[in-house]
Amino acid sequence: MKILLITPTSVEYKMCKKALAVKTESRSYGCKTGTAACGQDSILVVKTGPGKTRTAVSTTALIGSFAPDILLDTGSCGGISPGIQIGELIIGDACVEYDLYENGFPQKSAGEIQLQSALALFNKKVKRTLLENAVAIAQNNGYGVRVGTQACGEYIIKSERMKQALYDKYGVSGCNWETAAVFISALRCSLPAFSLRVVSDLADSHVLKDFFKNIRPCTYRLYGYIGLLCEAGWFTRFYEQWLRLKKR
Repeated sequence: MKILLITPTSVEYKMCKKALAVKTESRSYGCKTGTAACGQDSILVVKTGPGKTRTAVSTTALIGSFAPDILLDTGSCGGISPGIQIGELIIGDACVEYDLYENGFPQKSAGEIQLQSALALFNKKVKRTLLENAVAIAQNNGYGVRVGTQACGEYIIKSERMKQALYDKYGVSGCNWETAAVFISALRCSLPAFSLRVVSDLADSHVLKDFFKNIRPCTYRLYGYIGLLCEAGWFTRFYEQWLRLKKR
């Protein structure tokens, strides 16, 4: 099975390369890419650059050339949920593109800003089983983990007021700049997408200090977890459910 794994920045790409033993590096559509084999999965890792535009363009181009079975949104994120900790993993089952219409948070939660991962299309039993298994793999290997929604917008969330506004309005667990781009690319190309992110800061007044302190160790652990999922055959089971869904 083929996974297109999106890394937004050089640091995330380097930590992925280290954790998953990425080899055969090259450039494709102006992006740095590398390949890895893990479990039953063939992975193409791409460094798209930060932000939604770069990520959407690069992801869509590579879908055409690599023909992946799954799109995987990865990287760091700010922690939004009360009690969330730096280093905690967020299994993203949905995304809210909160900066789509206005300079600031939308006053109304329009349907266009609500984006779902492929998990939302599975029946409740299948979704629950997949998520319980992913959480168990994390917890059995010493990871803190939760399932939640990512807020996606090109703002640096850096205050308790902004955090609280995002949480109150959308109930999100984390925030980042790229998840919406990956989900939209997947939607346009009829591919299943999924998000796995790690909290590198708490989206408060210490955001930049914490980000630069934690980005390397946190993302290295994230990509180690993705390797564990591959070795356990989790993505294969995920894709099998997607194929069953398409046949209906």
